[in-house]
Amino acid sequence: MLYDERSETKGFIRGLLHFDDGSELHIREFVDVSTGIERYKYSYHYMREGRLMCRYDNSADITARDFVTYPHHKHVGNTIQESSALGCLKWLLAVDRFLDSRCQSRLSFAWWRSIFKE
Repeated sequence: MLYDERSETKGFIRGLLHFDDGSELHIREFVDVSTGIERYKYSYHYMREGRLMCRYDNSADITARDFVTYPHHKHVGNTIQESSALGCLKWLLAVDRFLDSRCQSRLSFAWWRSIFKE
């Protein structure tokens, strides 16, 4: 994980997690922690075998502008769907559930929480 501090309370977080099955989770967040954690921009991009499996983000995607959850949305394959904002911990748990559905080992919510303190 990399952290680029922009001020005392704002910064850009970027990371790449590699899973045992060869899949990858790309994480990007621009956050402000002056009064809690506010994510101005985020993208959680999960890839497997070089293909996008799912991405949650809050980019100003015009195809999502009519969603109730706009600007928050998710990409599944070539489709875009409504989605509430997810913090990094919830996104990692979603990936963990996907891996578990493929008979991979499952990490506990408490373990992820201890890592991300969310």
